[in-house]
Amino acid sequence: MRLPVNVLLCLSWPPAVLAQTTFTLTPAVIIQCNDRGSGTAQLSWRTTERTVKVRVGSVNGPAMTGFEPGNGGAATGDWVTDGLVFVLVNANGNEVAKATASLTCRAPSSNLGDQLATQSYFPLEMGNR
Repeated sequence: MRLPVNVLLCLSWPPAVLAQTTFTLTPAVIIQCNDRGSGTAQLSWRTTERTVKVRVGSVNGPAMTGFEPGNGGAATGDWVTDGLVFVLVNANGNEVAKATASLTCRAPSSNLGDQLATQSYFPLEMGNR
């Protein structure tokens, strides 16, 4: 089928295709934990929003960052727990994206026998002085 010469072809993309946002937590599963069973992660985002803020728990939760550029990242402290939600909000306070932390570790046992069974009790590795 041939189109007449005077037909204008116009393509329209849905806003969702043009305004894709990524919000990731690295590592995807935290395995390095402190003695309280929590760990650290790196958040990164890429969005068409001019400025965004990371909040913890919900859209109205405590702010983890101030307003940051639409493409950026931030490191958490040593307080991330399993199931903790991070919400990326825009300048109006609306949710842009969210990410949930996943941990597969637990606090080390306070039982010395358990620790000696899973860790080396020699202060130096072979070859060290």
